[in-house]
Amino acid sequence: MISLSKVLKASPLANLQQQKVIGVQSFYTQQIEQKIEEDPEKMAQHIISEAKIEADRIIHSAYHKQDSIQQELEKAKAEWEIEKEQLKAKANAQGYEDGHQEGLKQGYEQVQALIQQTNSIVDKAKEDYYAHLQASERTIVELAMKIAEKIIGEKLQESEAYISYTKQAIEQVKNQKTVFVYVHPEHYEELIQIKQELKLILPAEAEIYIYANPELNSTGCYIETEGGKLDASVEVQLTQVKAHLLEWLEEDDH
Repeated sequence: MISLSKVLKASPLANLQQQKVIGVQSFYTQQIEQKIEEDPEKMAQHIISEAKIEADRIIHSAYHKQDSIQQELEKAKAEWEIEKEQLKAKANAQGYEDGHQEGLKQGYEQVQALIQQTNSIVDKAKEDYYAHLQASERTIVELAMKIAEKIIGEKLQESEAYISYTKQAIEQVKNQKTVFVYVHPEHYEELIQIKQELKLILPAEAEIYIYANPELNSTGCYIETEGGKLDASVEVQLTQVKAHLLEWLEEDDH
């Protein structure tokens, strides 16, 4: 079983020739251990950290419960083995006493049918439990991702946070000579005002162009270069993180 503390860890940036996603880790979770009161942004980091800790606790509790149920199942199985032998002995004794071999056969068949029925019930109970546990894991993943998306989205509504976010996205393509940055119109003016500051991230001969794209949501951002397109939108990042997390859950189930 994987730990949900991996939920917000960075996704590695793939080759720039393809669609890429910037990891959330580098933006919001690298300095969680610092005092929260030093910067309001640390409050959001702290809440995310607490959400991960709580998710880990829930999963740990679920597996502890699983172990307890498994022990109960093993105990019930052992008790049934004893009872099974007693029923078989009783059936054999009754069959010989009556002198009816057919009665012995029928008694034995009844015992075997009961054994199979009991085993089937136990197996079905285990299947139902594991299915419930698996569904719970996915529910926890969905909840954790919604919490993270809400917190990060609210932070990025603030100009300072959005600018910081965009700078770190540009850092990912700082070796490119021509960079096109597409942002929501709400943030266009503030980025134009610091265009020269953003340009300092790139090589001296590089050029940076900023465009407003009304089709983006208010926290959206993507960058185009000769190497390809870099999608820095929070929704895309979290979707990728969620997909990887669910893949790990699937692998762990096998």
